Amino acid sequence: MKNTIFYLLIVSIFLQGCYSYKTIDLNQTKLQEGKIYKIKQEDKFVKATLKTLNVSTTTFLVGKSEKQIPITSIKEIKVKKFSVLKTVSLFPITIAVIVIGFTATYNGPQLGPIQFPN
Repeated sequence: MKNTIFYLLIVSIFLQGCYSYKTIDLNQTKLQEGKIYKIKQEDKFVKATLKTLNVSTTTFLVGKSEKQIPITSIKEIKVKKFSVLKTVSLFPITIAVIVIGFTATYNGPQLGPIQFPN
């Protein structure tokens, strides 16, 4: 049980990543082709890569398929940015979890019966 909790903590830390998404204003920020965005059309966000940008429509690569999305139907858009804070804080937290997990799950050396010479 202790080992399972330890491994779940390690996996959850590594899956956080060093990126975060920042909300941008379409009127003030110019979209760049090839960047990864999170797009909210109705109620859920979709990760997509911008392929082409026109005045009224955009073409995004969602998964392996291309979708044309009118700019007016985009309710919110977030851009993927590198987070220095996550990167710097992730390393010490990972080391601390590994050390704490190791000390919590380590049972000491496993020695067999000791044989003394006559």
